[in-house]
Amino acid sequence: MIAELKDRFRCNAISGCPVHARLVAYGWAVRAPLEGLFAKAGWQTPYRARAVQIIAELGDPAAEPFLAHTLDDRDPDVRARGALGLARLGATQYRQRITELRHADQPWQASAKIGALFALWQLGDASAGVDFSATLQALAPLHMAGSALTLGAELCARHPAPDCSTALPAMARHPGFQARRAALHAMTVRLRPSYAPALVYLLSDQARSIRDEAEAGLVALTGDQSRSGLQAWKAWCEAGGCAALLKPSSARQ
Repeated sequence: MIAELKDRFRCNAISGCPVHARLVAYGWAVRAPLEGLFAKAGWQTPYRARAVQIIAELGDPAAEPFLAHTLDDRDPDVRARGALGLARLGATQYRQRITELRHADQPWQASAKIGALFALWQLGDASAGVDFSATLQALAPLHMAGSALTLGAELCARHPAPDCSTALPAMARHPGFQARRAALHAMTVRLRPSYAPALVYLLSDQARSIRDEAEAGLVALTGDQSRSGLQAWKAWCEAGGCAALLKPSSARQ
């Protein structure tokens, strides 16, 4: 089963990785084999970060030394998953080392910063939650920040999570498919009226799956199933429909 992580056709960021959930469900027994898989992989191997993510999600206290070691990894996605795993364990003794990851300022290194900020917020630092959302907002226009934005949107979809309501609509306009898809999913997990313009925008996306999810979000927000397609929803929004959603429900009646 663990070998499936190495199969890029059966486990990848675009079409999904069914074995991920199965490994998490299997429990702590898979931790040691996953650590072994990680140790043997080259640092650019795509499944390394996935292995750390699964280990982190297991919540096994015995994984603490391994997760702490990943904070020094060359791969920012690995460092991010390690920080998140330590926060899940409540390992406050690593707070300073996680804090050091906040200084990864290059867009292609920003996954480590995003993971660290969320981890610090989970460990009780309220200001890190504010910085998490602000950093996502700042990264949203940057093409090379796609990996960080995809991770950030995944974390925004968690409950609880910092307030991502300003950042997500901007992230939904990123040129990277994975970032757009993750931002859209985070918006539809907790729909807000302020997301309507972004959902209308996503109806022009090349990916059918994104268009379908965006339209489902608009239908859920409005309760109106009579419209379909970009032109209909765009006309509705430009005619004041998006703005009307922001009014109190009593004022809309």
